[in-house]
Amino acid sequence: MNYLEGFPFPNELLLIIMCNLEGPDVRSLGNTCRRLRRFILSNKSKLRRPQLLWKEAHILFGRKIVLSRAVVPDSSGKRRRNSKVATQWEFTDQLFLEDFVNLFFELAPEILFLKCKDLDSRLSEVLRICVGDLSAKTLAIEMDKCSLDEDALRSLLRHFEPSSLHLTGHFDRSILSDKVLPLSCLFSVLIGVNRADVETRTKISGITVRKIVNNWFRRHSAHYDSLSRSGFARILSFFS
Repeated sequence: MNYLEGFPFPNELLLIIMCNLEGPDVRSLGNTCRRLRRFILSNKSKLRRPQLLWKEAHILFGRKIVLSRAVVPDSSGKRRRNSKVATQWEFTDQLFLEDFVNLFFELAPEILFLKCKDLDSRLSEVLRICVGDLSAKTLAIEMDKCSLDEDALRSLLRHFEPSSLHLTGHFDRSILSDKVLPLSCLFSVLIGVNRADVETRTKISGITVRKIVNNWFRRHSAHYDSLSRSGFARILSFFS
């Protein structure tokens, strides 16, 4: 049995102890010494991580990675565009992975907005590492290109399982189908809602979403007996 040098506990027992700690406590231990830090990093997937439970977060992937925390006005009458950036940080790719991700933090805002030129496999892995549970939350992705194939994009979206999904930008819509989009966002799928994307939204998203919802019903209606065909018809009416 291996012992962590300097600590009178076997590694297995130390892991059990840490699994019962809250995320901030795990992070505090990781900052006490290099040995504990290495041990925690090697077992990071098994431990709780401090979650940044913000109202709204933006991540811009460009030459630098820009992480912003947005403050949304309390009034429900305010449009989303009136949200203001409260705090902003800039990282290089390396610093983002080392200084942000390796500090055990995990993003889990109510609204997460991602903007990138190309959603590729490298970016997909970064998102899996730094973004936490988005169930019952909103995920918005604006991209000019999607280099992920259909299987990889399906895996990424189902990893997050958002209840509301917004896909915008000038990427090729042909990759979208009922097999790619997660069932969790059945009641809230928006495709192409940029101000410069109105034509694309009108011509593509309505047809695409109607097809997706119809296919969802055929494939999953047995699991949703309480949701009648008329319920799906009401959903489809929004895209007519």
